[in-house]
Amino acid sequence: MKCFKQNKGNMEKCTITLNSVTAAMNAQKLLASFAIGSRIVGADSASSARGCAYALSLGCRELRGAEAILDRYGIKHGAGRKNGGQERK
Repeated sequence: MKCFKQNKGNMEKCTITLNSVTAAMNAQKLLASFAIGSRIVGADSASSARGCAYALSLGCRELRGAEAILDRYGIKHGAGRKNGGQERK
């Protein structure tokens, strides 16, 4: 999972990159069941080793909670990244 900040309007947006549209759809449904809104977007080809990926766009404030939920429910993702691609600690 790679997380990138996107500042659009008043709310900062982050993205969580997933390997397939199916994984993105499953993740979106799971997060919605925890009242975390998101939308599926195409990820930058540089975000994936295979050059094709999808991402969930969500509020940056919800990012840590979303990552924890995805981990808990076994939705595969890579290392989180935020703020211009810097590794998040």
